[in-house]
Amino acid sequence: MLSMRIMNLLLELQCIHIIIVFFINYNITNIIMCRWMCYYGNPIELYTLLYTPPNSLLKQCYQTPHTPGIDNNPRDNPINVDGVGIGLYQSKKIPFIYTSTNTPWTDINLERITKYMKSRLFFAHIRGIKPFNGNSFVHELNCHPFTYKNYIMQHNGFISNHKQIKVDLHNMLNKNALSVIKGNVDSEDIFALFINQIKSNELDSYISIEQIYTYLIQTIKIIINLNNNKTSSFNIALSDGKCIICTRYINCDHEEPPSLYIKNTNNNIIIASEPFDYNDDWILIPKNNAILIDKYKNYSLKKIIIS
Repeated sequence: MLSMRIMNLLLELQCIHIIIVFFINYNITNIIMCRWMCYYGNPIELYTLLYTPPNSLLKQCYQTPHTPGIDNNPRDNPINVDGVGIGLYQSKKIPFIYTSTNTPWTDINLERITKYMKSRLFFAHIRGIKPFNGNSFVHELNCHPFTYKNYIMQHNGFISNHKQIKVDLHNMLNKNALSVIKGNVDSEDIFALFINQIKSNELDSYISIEQIYTYLIQTIKIIINLNNNKTSSFNIALSDGKCIICTRYINCDHEEPPSLYIKNTNNNIIIASEPFDYNDDWILIPKNNAILIDKYKNYSLKKIIIS
């Protein structure tokens, strides 16, 4: 009993230390961002990617940012504690979703289930919100990834003036898109607006990766126009279970979007906010570009043009 109390005390002290370091090094006016990863390849145990690597996603939430090729990007903050989620495809068309508001390093259920789950295509996301943010709250419904039918999406970034444009955005949505919204985060509104672009007769069938990309770019364009071109950031991962589209985009010439990297090993593709290790085989996705991975796991880089 005493040893258990000592362990709990040490864990609490560790959490306090991490928070103190965060506030010393990062003023609370800085932009707080999330981290995410996605995988497409041979079926793999989720634990081996989420926990095992030296800079795995669940270690990135408290370790010093590792962003080769990018210096002092204020959008790459050192801590994420506001919720964790995974989304994965197995034998069913509809993806499995798990979300939790536990700190990632104390979520024992996530650690347990990922040792028994394999997937050929999965997403994972750790949420970070700005301290004292009154426009969002820590809740399972605000955790990524978001899902509708066979689609899942996760986001790292922000919509400027989200609260001000939210009513106009929601007024555009059809009933299918409105059913997506369960929380109050800007990322979920992006996903709802994307679903709104898909024609009703396309929702129960697979459409081409090119058409999915077109709908996603339309979504980003609508948000930018609603905002009168105020800066917004869109690091998005989107899948229908057969393909993946990832964007690294910001509508500002003098700012960088959050970091995003890709690694391809024997046709096993990982895209992540940071490299999982310290090898040099991770490629930084250029600003304002998208990665398109088709159902054959062929991928291409595409310049994002919002006209």
